[in-house]
Order: sequence, then C-alpha cells, then structure tokens
Amino acid sequence: MEEGGRDEEESVFPSLHQLFSPTTIQFQAAETNTYPSFSYSFTAPIIGGNVTVLTSTMGTPYEIDTTGKILLLEDVGEEPYRLDRMFNQLRLAGKFERCAGVIAADFHNCNPSARASSLTIAEIIHDHIVPYNIPILSGFPIGHCKPNEGIPLGVQVTMDGIGKTISFESGVQ
Repeated sequence: MEEGGRDEEESVFPSLHQLFSPTTIQFQAAETNTYPSFSYSFTAPIIGGNVTVLTSTMGTPYEIDTTGKILLLEDVGEEPYRLDRMFNQLRLAGKFERCAGVIAADFHNCNPSARASSLTIAEIIHDHIVPYNIPILSGFPIGHCKPNEGIPLGVQVTMDGIGKTISFESGVQ
C-alpha cells in the first residue's frame, strides 16, 4: 500500500462513511495474546483518546468520567517513560478501576529515543491496567497512524473477547 495512495483512501472510507450515514464499524485486533484473555462480549459507551491530552485535563471540568465505559487510549511520539507516568496518573485517579474495559489503540512512534532500555507499551499496560482484571484488547489502527481510522466517541461499542474484535455503533442516526 502506498502512503497517501488509493489503497489507503479505500481502507479509511468506511470510517468516514459512518460520519454521514448510520454505519457500524468493526475492527479486528492485530495483537491477540498480549494481555489476559476474556471469553465474553459486552457493550458500553466509549470514551478516551490521546493519553497526553486525557491526563492534561485531570482536575479540570473536562476530566473524563470512565465509570462503566470503555476507555480508548492512543498516543503519538511520546517516550515510554512519559507514557508510564501518564498511565500512573490515570491509575491513581481511579480511571482504570471504574472503566468497563480498555482498548489500547495505536501508540505511533512511542519508542525510546535516548535510552538503551525502556519499558514497552505492553509492559506499561501490564503494570497499570492488567491488575484490575478488566477486558483489554489492543492493536487497532485508531489514533495518529496510517491509515487513520476515524471513530465516533460516546457511542456504544462491543468488545468481543472471543473474536478479538471491537464494533462501533453508528455515530449518526
């Protein structure tokens, strides 16, 4: 697939189509054995986004309420040690404790630049989220990546632990 080419445009079209007409979007996890498995499906509203932005809203009127919701996390260009600090802040604020599940989307270019050894994103998630025994799925092209799949926030999402899929209900009526 060529960057910016026709194949990329065609792969992104279904996510854009849902902006204008009722369309369900489904993604298959690219990572399937990274976190403890769960063998059921459930549906809840989705909230979240860029980890750096989410943590910057802590203590403000814009802080997210994760209670009973699926929390989507993604970021771009952050050092793993910074993400570790931000995940710790979310953990200490009870954001993982209260959520129904977590979607670990794309962490584009979140690699150590000056350190010989560093935690991986998977290790950070294991340290901060896995202890809560909530469903986690990862490896989705959502975030600052190419192709960039657009998704509606606030809609109902089904996480399927058997099929390792996430399905977004339509963002429009």
